Amino acid sequence: MPVAIAGMHRAGTSLIAQMLAMCGLDLGPAEQHLPPQADNPEGFFEHRAFVDLNERLLAKLGGIWREPPQTSPGWENDPALDELLAEAQSLPAQYGLSEPWGWKDPRNSLTMPLWRRAWPDLHVVVCVRHPLETAYSLLERDHLPIDVGLSLWTKYFRQVVSDVPAECRTVVHYGAFFERPEDEIRRLLGRLGLEVGQEQLAAACGCVSKKMRHSRLGDAALRVLGADAELIDLYTTLCVEAGFDSTIDSESLSGEAALQDAIARLQRSLDVCVRKSWRLLDQEREVLAREAKLDQMEAMIAGQRAYIDEREQYIGDLQRHLAVLGTRVADLEERLSARRHRYADAVANAAQRVIKPFRR
Repeated sequence: MPVAIAGMHRAGTSLIAQMLAMCGLDLGPAEQHLPPQADNPEGFFEHRAFVDLNERLLAKLGGIWREPPQTSPGWENDPALDELLAEAQSLPAQYGLSEPWGWKDPRNSLTMPLWRRAWPDLHVVVCVRHPLETAYSLLERDHLPIDVGLSLWTKYFRQVVSDVPAECRTVVHYGAFFERPEDEIRRLLGRLGLEVGQEQLAAACGCVSKKMRHSRLGDAALRVLGADAELIDLYTTLCVEAGFDSTIDSESLSGEAALQDAIARLQRSLDVCVRKSWRLLDQEREVLAREAKLDQMEAMIAGQRAYIDEREQYIGDLQRHLAVLGTRVADLEERLSARRHRYADAVANAAQRVIKPFRR
């Protein structure tokens, strides 16, 4: 049974993928994965080929990860997608993945119908994280406004819940792995039919670092900030399916405290964005200065080209004048040659007349 790890960007999919890989799920060798980055130093655990196919599929559907496409039911049956379907079915054998195998990509949430058509027995692990925590992280990494991040969160999870039946999915909450990592990974492994020893389990739980999670937000923060009712209902439903209590905030935050915590987080994120904006402004000034210098160089080059064109025209005039002179010289040489012949004939005739009397 293949396993697809889905969810939303910045929602904990990398952590879940790392833990499952340590418990025996074949995600392919590390050299086939996207490289770690500053925002995800442990790695993304995303196979390049699967991500590339998802990106091309989204492009065919008219979207990208931050602008999900508008699709109609049954879009996966479009004959125009048959080539991508065949490619999807060939990936495991092409890259030597062995049972149990899977792949991780948050874009799976938007493209699951095609993957489920490729493998009808596909099981989907849906990784959920508090919408505000996800939106804060997207703001810091991608400079997406909070409302855009929350809207994307809703679109991703609405889509994957709609496209994958409950019996074909397991919903896990990012926060649960910090509160009860062993119990949560056991629950997930049980749903996937994976058996591991205690050492593997302990190693997987060791992936969880308290530094990765700074506080626990619940429904109160969403309600205080006036989040969309659909988002709150969807998050509550997913938390119930994951067995995670969404009503508890860290340190028993009250509504006012939740708001203050959210504002503080937002302020930190905005501070980061402001610093990045100043850096971008500095870079923009540098670019403008270089563009001005480039304009000066282009003007200089244009002047040189004009001078060269003028010289080339002058040379062309000289060449034409030389050609005329050459023609004249050739004509004069021809005339001179003719005169020389006449002169030679005249001299020869005169000599004959002088010599002729003496021959008698």
